[in-house]
Amino acid sequence: MPTSPYTRFFFGHLIPGSTLVCAVLFLVDVPTDEGYRISLLEWCLDSDRAFLYVVALGLVGSAFLGSLVQAARTLVVDVWALRRRACAAVPPAPPPEVAASAASGGGPADGPPAGAASPPRPRRPPGPLAELYGNLGLSLVVAVLWITVKIIRGGGTEVFPGRVAYGVPLAGLAAAVLLFGAYRRLGGRGSGESELSIDD
Repeated sequence: MPTSPYTRFFFGHLIPGSTLVCAVLFLVDVPTDEGYRISLLEWCLDSDRAFLYVVALGLVGSAFLGSLVQAARTLVVDVWALRRRACAAVPPAPPPEVAASAASGGGPADGPPAGAASPPRPRRPPGPLAELYGNLGLSLVVAVLWITVKIIRGGGTEVFPGRVAYGVPLAGLAAAVLLFGAYRRLGGRGSGESELSIDD
């Protein structure tokens, strides 16, 4: 059965976009009247009316940012995977004896030489679960880079403990690598394997 477009929109846009919205809420600082700065989430929690506006804007922002992540994955990650698969699909040069046999007229009738690379299988477009992993991994990379910049600008290890200054970016990058691996394994572009599908 074909996957519902609402399912694709939820998994491929809203969930990855909400990751970036959460990063904005936690990492954007807002100055207060007392002179110190608090996160945008803390500022929103001080007022019920502002919080409702932020929830509404967060839903719209999740869809918008998710669309940007979807486009970035299609233009960056998928192109990289397609190039790697195209290079891997080029068959190696036949041995000299096989080439001589083909030149004498016996090669084509005998079938393809042993060990020759088989033609690539037809590639299915990534389904909602693969899009979720790929887009979420790309969103996580953006969030990790932003957190790393905040840690460096905030003083690095002189202000933050070492396990936070080094552990948070490394843990985020490791999670992104796992998500990209799951994206390729579940049938992302450049992979000929079948994918788990989510039907409505």
